Amino acid sequence: MLTSASPLDAFIDALPKVELHVHLVGSASVPTVLELARRHPGSGVPVTEDDLRAFYAFRDFPHFAKVYMAVSSLVRTPGDVATLVLG
Repeated sequence: MLTSASPLDAFIDALPKVELHVHLVGSASVPTVLELARRHPGSGVPVTEDDLRAFYAFRDFPHFAKVYMAVSSLVRTPGDVATLVLG
């Protein structure tokens, strides 16, 4: 049986909606990124905590994009995705 929507339901239905999401790479912890960087040496992502923290000291948007792309390149296998999600 169909019932008419309440005024509250109609109000909520009429509200603008947005997609909420999280960029896994952008929310990765330092230990997780270190694990991935050590798993894939030569990626350009530092493999020590001090160097990685310095790497994450964004100077400008191009530097942010460079860091984001470098860290993204560490996610190559299903195991890497699992490490990222679990981290």
